[in-house]
Amino acid sequence: LAWKTSNSTTTGTTSINDGLANTNAMIAAGASAHPAANFCNNLSINGYNDWYLPAKDELEILYRYLKPTTDANHTDSGANTSSVPTTGNYTSGSPAQTSVTIFRAGNSEGFTTSNYYWASTEHSSTNGWIQNFYSGFQVIGNKTNTFYVRGVRRIAI
Repeated sequence: LAWKTSNSTTTGTTSINDGLANTNAMIAAGASAHPAANFCNNLSINGYNDWYLPAKDELEILYRYLKPTTDANHTDSGANTSSVPTTGNYTSGSPAQTSVTIFRAGNSEGFTTSNYYWASTEHSSTNGWIQNFYSGFQVIGNKTNTFYVRGVRRIAI
């Protein structure tokens, strides 16, 4: 899906660690104009309907803990000031492949490694943040381009 149907700013979508707030801002600005956020907002899985498009740093944490492959990591990505504890860039071997079998490549919940995933974080009027799950590389992508989308939800731990 596309982040947005046009290259224009969406107010309230610059948080790097609050995807729920970003998603809510996108829906308030026009759900049909924000296909990726609209998809997540409309998810209903196992009776839960509080899904949202993760922010840039939330998406990074998903890669860090649910990395689907044994491929080398992109060593210019991974720094995350929102995580606890704060993390630096990846090394080629860390993070390692997830130990959670269903999230490994080819299994039912595994992230695809053939393309990028959208974050809800806006970079500029024309770009939003994206991340791949074969090396963890985070970069910007044109909002009207189509990339994968993964809805997430918050749970107390």
